[in-house]
Amino acid sequence: LRTIRINPPSYDILIQRLKGRGDDTPEQIERRILTIKKAQRIVDELPEEIRREIHFVVNDDLDTAVREVQAFVDDHSSV
Repeated sequence: LRTIRINPPSYDILIQRLKGRGDDTPEQIERRILTIKKAQRIVDELPEEIRREIHFVVNDDLDTAVREVQAFVDDHSSV
């Protein structure tokens, strides 16, 4: 089983993006950031043999990230 994890370039950029959307309250943004940090800690604590099965994509540029995810899916989908 292969997994994709899409990460922001940094937490500061993620906060800027969330604030820029205007969809969430500051409290909601803080909860989202805490949840993301918790998930990252869990990933960081996984054994290396499991981490190797995770494909990490850094979403600094949406088009590039989409192409990378699509290539991953194409490479790992069964026909």
